[in-house]
Amino acid sequence: MQPVRAVASATLLILLTVTIVSGPLVGAVDLTPEPQADDAPIGSGAADVAILSVPSAGVTLERGQYGSESFYLHAPNARVRVDAVSGQPMVVYKIRIPELGATFGTTRFLGADDVGTHSLSLGQKAFAPERITQESYEAELIVLVRAGDEEHELVRQPVTVAVVR
Repeated sequence: MQPVRAVASATLLILLTVTIVSGPLVGAVDLTPEPQADDAPIGSGAADVAILSVPSAGVTLERGQYGSESFYLHAPNARVRVDAVSGQPMVVYKIRIPELGATFGTTRFLGADDVGTHSLSLGQKAFAPERITQESYEAELIVLVRAGDEEHELVRQPVTVAVVR
């Protein structure tokens, strides 16, 4: 037998053996890692989070650059301080514009090492130009902590979204 064929046959035999021995029919070997104590499900646990700053102004819909007709949502970052974390809770920052039927948000997943100050950014969100018919829109800014089946709102406040043409 040629050496290349022997290596290929041995590799195939090993793969086939491992698949059968660890598969659902035989199940003699479990190759999945054991869960660690700190492997809490995402969204579980708790966190002590305080608002440092949220935008009360400066949220805009601006026409894109370089000939783009689309409008883009720009919002200053929200800043939070995380003092304690257990499990893997989430901090959510979102802006809801009811007149446009739009909600944009970002989620930061927290872990034990995330104690400190964090900046939450929405990024740019695009709107087709025909949807932007007013000079401003009333919106709602929300920052909340989601842990398990519970949501704890840190802030919910109105904000005006100015249209920059």
